[in-house]
Amino acid sequence: PGASQWLLSEYSQSLRVEYRTVHPKMDIALESLPFGGGVQLRWAREKGATEQAGVPLGSMLAAVNGDGDKWRHMDIEEHLEALSLPIVLDFKTQGFPLAFDGVARLCFDA
Repeated sequence: PGASQWLLSEYSQSLRVEYRTVHPKMDIALESLPFGGGVQLRWAREKGATEQAGVPLGSMLAAVNGDGDKWRHMDIEEHLEALSLPIVLDFKTQGFPLAFDGVARLCFDA
């Protein structure tokens, strides 16, 4: 965007889940949406790493181990199965990132 323009999207908050000792397949179920619609969090184990990170069901997978593109052309379950720990998953979810005081701070070029 140019100067003095806002860029807001439906999914603007990023949440990261790090799997150091438990494989994601033991913690979550993902669903590939039709027509290239992305990969969505369908289920999360109660008190698992994903739930503890505050990732709500329906969040969209944005990156696997920092890669936001390569895995999109593969079966996500098979791709995750082939990875060894540690594994880092980044999700996009609705809402805005909040500071420690609960205030959303949106950066824009004044």
